[in-house]
Amino acid sequence: MKRITMLLLALSAKIMFSQTVPTFGSGLDPKPSGKVWVKEDGLTDEFNVNGLDTSKWSKSTWNYDVPVEMVADNTNSGVWGGYLWIRATLDQGAERWFRTARIMSKEQISYPMYTESRIKASSISAFNTFWLNNGDSNNRDEIDVIENNAAPTCDCKPDYPWLMKSHYWQARNGTEYDEASDFDNRNLPAGTPGKGVKWDADYHVFGVYWKDARNMDFYLNGVKVGSLVSDFDYTRDLNILWDLWAKDANWIGGLPAQSDLNNNAINTMYVDWVRTWTLADDPNSVNYFLMNRETGSKVRTNGISENTPLELVPSSWSGAPTQWEKVATDNGWFYLKNIANGMYFRPTDDTENSVLVQKPTSYNGSYTQWKMVESSGGYFYLQNRETGDYFRPETSDNYSNIIQKSTASNGTWTQWALIPTGNNSSVMLEQNFVVEKQAQASMQIYPNPLKEEDLTIRMGNEDTTSYTLVISDVKGSIVFNNTVTGTTVISKEILKKSGLYFVKAVNESQKIVKKIMVE
Repeated sequence: MKRITMLLLALSAKIMFSQTVPTFGSGLDPKPSGKVWVKEDGLTDEFNVNGLDTSKWSKSTWNYDVPVEMVADNTNSGVWGGYLWIRATLDQGAERWFRTARIMSKEQISYPMYTESRIKASSISAFNTFWLNNGDSNNRDEIDVIENNAAPTCDCKPDYPWLMKSHYWQARNGTEYDEASDFDNRNLPAGTPGKGVKWDADYHVFGVYWKDARNMDFYLNGVKVGSLVSDFDYTRDLNILWDLWAKDANWIGGLPAQSDLNNNAINTMYVDWVRTWTLADDPNSVNYFLMNRETGSKVRTNGISENTPLELVPSSWSGAPTQWEKVATDNGWFYLKNIANGMYFRPTDDTENSVLVQKPTSYNGSYTQWKMVESSGGYFYLQNRETGDYFRPETSDNYSNIIQKSTASNGTWTQWALIPTGNNSSVMLEQNFVVEKQAQASMQIYPNPLKEEDLTIRMGNEDTTSYTLVISDVKGSIVFNNTVTGTTVISKEILKKSGLYFVKAVNESQKIVKKIMVE
């Protein structure tokens, strides 16, 4: 009874804490500005229900070389207790004595996408794999997220228990092309979960961001650890697969002892979950120009080199280097992320007149965080979280540096406006800024997150004001569109599919957008 109770508690925890976004480390999410991650349900599974979900997965049985025998029976693979498992067993006396299994998705996917899986390797000398593939030996596209061996027997691969082996493989008219990207988890940044932990000692999260036709980035426990560029464009949609296999070759790590295949304590690979995401336009995304009140000029970045100073440029400039995305952190603080190079900015140090320079998003501490402090007329100061200081242009000249100033410098030089890029007008900015503040209290949505109940939307001016109310999912598909006044109840039947939705209320004087999560 105690074991069953603990199992139920573990499953409940998995369901409760299943991710609504990928597990990137803080500030390491590579999604482009103006995009959101959308979970692909057909390629996502928490494995919380016993038995393989055959609507999503199948058991593939094409073979590798001797001694591997891929089978589809329930002795070598299945789902139980919150995990997908793949087991290698011994077929004594057979040429193909390494009986094992492969699990393959029924759906396929193409770039841009991100898939990640939490895996614990077996403790036998074999490749524990998580990969994407489509094609045959003559023509195929393949991305190997991992081919990991936690217990090599050849005495020639001492680093394998920590080595994340990632590859791409392509076959074109019978000729193969490949390149590897290996990473030793002992080299993860200090404090990263799983640093120095062998593949069979605990679970690790392995992922690949398949960015475009030739570029892919590999992730370990939320940290980018490798990149590859393929020889040819990837032209096929790919399936997701896991398998466990061995070969009499040193590059794999050698064959396991046959006796190891009789020991269920070491011959099994476990998969806690897999989650797959695609990119969609964020309907709530707004990019901004940063305009100075004194000079009327804008701020831009210059190139992609770290520590390059920010510059003041004419107000007529409107290219991507002058555009910024607000990335919220907590309690009103945010990063300003440049649209052209994807970088944040910070003061060089704590001192007065310190120059503001651009930094990669891995610099995600308090030095790169800012807060709006109201001034007047829709303008505000931008205060640094670490230093508590404001900033201003050094002079009114074009290409002037942007420098840090104490809060005693509270004139128009340190005052700024965030102007939506679709409206290059400080007047529009002032209206939007005021409306945004008022709007937070003028629409209430509950419950949020939404489970089995109907959704209630209560407008602030209940008796007098009408709004056009639109509810859409993250892909922009509209599920509700009607004119409402006061309190509106939306049936749960309209919001059947789980995920993130946007609720937008619009009338002549304001536009309000809020998010709701449907579970």
